[in-house]
Amino acid sequence: MPTPPSAQSYSTDATDVDQPLFLAVSPARHRRSHGDPILSWGPGPRTTTTLAVNNTMPHRPPHGAISRVALIATYSRAGLRETCTPRLATWKLVDLEFKGTHHNRPLESVSDDLIPPDRNHNSTQRIIDSRLNSVRADRKAWGPERSKNAGNVRKLFHLIRSTGPREHLVSETIKDQNGSLISSKGDAKRIYEKTYYSHASSVVSTVTLIVKNLDYEIGGEETHFPSDTLVEGVFYVNDFLEKLMFDELRNFTRSGDFGGFLPGMKQIGNVAALPGIVHRSVGLPDVHSGYGFAIGNMAAFDLSDPNAVVSPGGVGFDINCGVRLLRTNLTLKQVLPVKEKLTQTLFDHIPVGVGSKGVIPMDAQALEEALEMGMDWSLRQGYVWADDKEHCEEYGRMLQADPSKVSSRAKKRGLPQLGTLGAGNHYAEIQVVEQIFDKHAATKMGIDQLNQVVLMIHCGSRGMGHQVATDALVAMERAMKRDKIEVNDRQLACARVDSQEGQDYLKAMAAAANYAWVNRSSMTFLARQAFAKIFQSTPDDLDMHIIYDVSHNIAKVEEHWVDGKIKTLLVHRKGSTRAFPPHHPLIPVDYQLTGQPVLIGGTMGTCSYVLTGTEQAMTETFGSTCHGAGRALSRAKSRRNLDYTDVLEDLQAKGISIRVASPKLVMEEAPESYKNVTDVVDTCKFWS
Repeated sequence: MPTPPSAQSYSTDATDVDQPLFLAVSPARHRRSHGDPILSWGPGPRTTTTLAVNNTMPHRPPHGAISRVALIATYSRAGLRETCTPRLATWKLVDLEFKGTHHNRPLESVSDDLIPPDRNHNSTQRIIDSRLNSVRADRKAWGPERSKNAGNVRKLFHLIRSTGPREHLVSETIKDQNGSLISSKGDAKRIYEKTYYSHASSVVSTVTLIVKNLDYEIGGEETHFPSDTLVEGVFYVNDFLEKLMFDELRNFTRSGDFGGFLPGMKQIGNVAALPGIVHRSVGLPDVHSGYGFAIGNMAAFDLSDPNAVVSPGGVGFDINCGVRLLRTNLTLKQVLPVKEKLTQTLFDHIPVGVGSKGVIPMDAQALEEALEMGMDWSLRQGYVWADDKEHCEEYGRMLQADPSKVSSRAKKRGLPQLGTLGAGNHYAEIQVVEQIFDKHAATKMGIDQLNQVVLMIHCGSRGMGHQVATDALVAMERAMKRDKIEVNDRQLACARVDSQEGQDYLKAMAAAANYAWVNRSSMTFLARQAFAKIFQSTPDDLDMHIIYDVSHNIAKVEEHWVDGKIKTLLVHRKGSTRAFPPHHPLIPVDYQLTGQPVLIGGTMGTCSYVLTGTEQAMTETFGSTCHGAGRALSRAKSRRNLDYTDVLEDLQAKGISIRVASPKLVMEEAPESYKNVTDVVDTCKFWS
């Protein structure tokens, strides 16, 4: 994964609450033998679900209400068995001696909490009570040698459940039950105090418990994790992001619905069961629930496997949604006097909002050519410079695009929208360089001074891409019935890659991706004109060159090492950015020594990052990383919890000018609605 070279150090001291964790969701047969802390589920002999959350810091003192989950909870009909990896062997169960909960209730008084409402209370209570005396007799002797004692299972489960608060107070949104800050970042502290959104220690309420001949679930049937996974599922998180991930899972478990989507944790597991998947299903630090695949999910499928599939849910509806960064030779001092005027001029030049129509001349024939040629069409029309293509992923054109595979309805939707920003989290943002981590890499990108002004554009394929995805989902549901493909979630509708439906989608997706590059190129042209108008100069004199353009919603054929062999894979990246290392043949000559630039957009009022790809990313995630901060609040919850006037006033207090198509919806994209982008990037940096 990419890393901005920095002088920062990451302490391994037990008090470092921001130390990133690695969570892996894996089948029992793929359980890791080395020291990575894992969260795993999967099939095994008479085992329905396995949960093992281990800590990388074995010397952290135990607490009654622990914040960093360090529990081993693997259950089978043979009873409780320890799954601690060799490196973590010091985490014996005795280290988690029960100290009471934050409710100050004795152990004996909480047994009702463990009785599912849909099971026979008396029979379950008898089984629990029959094993309780041994726990009362010698609580300190709670070790691996007593692991078959089912009373310990009950006690362990209470510890798991007690890791989360029952009441969501303002103070608990920023501190765990030890009083430690969930995040050390000041803006995160302010953000989550304000929203009243629960980000304290999470309740693990989704573990399946099997004791002897009694099976029951905590949390209900909705909490089952898939037992048919083919590979492990892996999450890269720190303490704070881990809590958000479990929050999403807990909220779904309680309500039974999450905006029509499963929680991201379950989605990562469902993807791990898709035919043809290899290596792992990856949840990146900004992961959250989406359609089918989680947003922030990477998965790759072996094209030599005839069962390998392609899934539109693994790309998303906004095909080739991506980020483009342009530099300028302007400084903050030059821009501040004309900030409002520049903001308004940029707003006037680039159409925004739902249903907005573009100003770029386009007819049906020109659209066909744009779908096939991508940025080559923009270059021919004079909307981009010759070197713009050189600093664009795929050089701004996917060669397998076939406009004939794009429906007439999709073309009709895309025709008037070329050169438009759209709505939602899309933006054109004037930014200023605040910190440079690697002067050599920054210089290669043309970033050579602090307070240098740059422009970031984030958008995609508009209604065109949405319709391509919709059309493909309908066709693939029919293909699944024909080919007898079964998935754990109907939103994962897919087709075999070598089927007619699979090939048609890939060709239409490539055409929609080309449309997105033409769209960003058209807005680049309009933005250059806006800057030229304000500063009475030419875009060339302003040095408005593209630093890089990356996609974070796409599926591409790539070659990667898998189990010691080079394999051709179809890599799905949804809310995930390509991050190739130095000397990779698919990155521009200018960046061969630094690695591919990786653009991580923040939120309104927070920072963004430019990273570089690393070799480690190729091993961990097939050259993929996060794409942004990732949502923490749903759009509906943001509208309920935030007031748009407060959001605008906060931005104004920071000296940020904003123009939006619908001011009353600005709270959907407020900083409070997202995770802390610095937490996300720091986690990527830690795992390189």
